[in-house]
Amino acid sequence: MSLRYVLLLAPLVALAACQTPEEQMAEYRYKCAQFGHRNGSPEHSRCVEGLYRDEQKNDAIRDAARPRSQTCREERDKKGRKTTYCY
Repeated sequence: MSLRYVLLLAPLVALAACQTPEEQMAEYRYKCAQFGHRNGSPEHSRCVEGLYRDEQKNDAIRDAARPRSQTCREERDKKGRKTTYCY
């Protein structure tokens, strides 16, 4: 019985993790308001910008840590020597 609930809830949890850019910015504005910055104030704008930049940095770090697949090809020159190019 519990396995059935897990199978039903798993896709919903995965979809809940996806946010549109507008939803993400609304979350940043809400967090900054919770920090005590008045909406529309320069401090609030800097707070939202800081949260956005932090998220961008975290995404870049996560992407850099992700293993990359490499494509290699071999070519032979006119003398028959083999050279491997990877990119």
